[in-house]
Amino acid sequence: AYVADGSLPLEVLISLAKACEESKYESFFLTEGNTKDAFATLSALGIKTKTIGLGTGVALIYSRTPTMIAMSAAAVDEATKKRLILGLGVGRGARSSTGFNGSIENMYGVPFKRPLASMRDYINIVRQILKGNTVNYQGEAYSLERFKFDFPPVRTDIPIYMAAQGPKMVALAGEIANGILFSNVSPEYIVGVMPQLINGAKIVDRDSKRIDLGCLILTAPEWSQEATYRVWKAIAQRCSLSHYQKMFEQLGFSKESKLVAQLVNAGDMQKAIDSTPKELVESVSLIGDPTLWAERLDDYKKAGIKLPVIRPMTNLMESLRLIKETSNIF
Repeated sequence: AYVADGSLPLEVLISLAKACEESKYESFFLTEGNTKDAFATLSALGIKTKTIGLGTGVALIYSRTPTMIAMSAAAVDEATKKRLILGLGVGRGARSSTGFNGSIENMYGVPFKRPLASMRDYINIVRQILKGNTVNYQGEAYSLERFKFDFPPVRTDIPIYMAAQGPKMVALAGEIANGILFSNVSPEYIVGVMPQLINGAKIVDRDSKRIDLGCLILTAPEWSQEATYRVWKAIAQRCSLSHYQKMFEQLGFSKESKLVAQLVNAGDMQKAIDSTPKELVESVSLIGDPTLWAERLDDYKKAGIKLPVIRPMTNLMESLRLIKETSNIF
């Protein structure tokens, strides 16, 4: 699958989505945060494509109420002829956003609180609404009374994928999600949190093997220096986040990631980028010769990933070239 920046011009996104469809990609996702509205854009992409799955990668739950998300999802699923994949995430709170441009509080003006309870309630409400029933729900974070669609959804079981990184969120996904979208993690990290996924699934007597595991992977081909720089910068920024620091420590980059984090927190981004080892970057991304990426993708597949989702940091023409070059390695 492919994930594109939701802030790109619509014509660019149409070109990318059509190229992915022609190259037999399974799905096309859009990021959302301070970008354009993903649901409106996906509806437009649905008109220009025919078969490729179209997903939010991901919509942040604090940006809208569960009712609003359910309404948007039902509308897009109809417009795309039952091709929507509803990716949901909690985003980042202000305390964990050092080195990044936005937090939930700063972007949306609402508190970032109780992410686990909020995600559980959110997905439960959205599922019930999409079934077309009258919904009365009392949860820890969200409540709803007597809500019912005035129309029958074309699909009552739209797949919901959760953005999950930490063990608790992964366990919750095992309970309630159709799939997981990991982001910028190593195959080793995924193997390490699989017990949490399995335990979460056991709580509701689910087979964890039926949960679709996806992973967003930053990519940059060797023939694009600018894209390689963007990947390096993105990984350096993530070194300042606690759960990424733990992962890099487990991979043997404790000293290096701590130094990079200090530089990011001090505002010296260029020095942070220069101090980020190539081996650290390669542990969680695909860089270099695309023809050699198949082996690394096999590592992800062995870890349980069924849906590798590349996020090229390339410009339009480079991205179109990359889509063609990588169509046969997934």
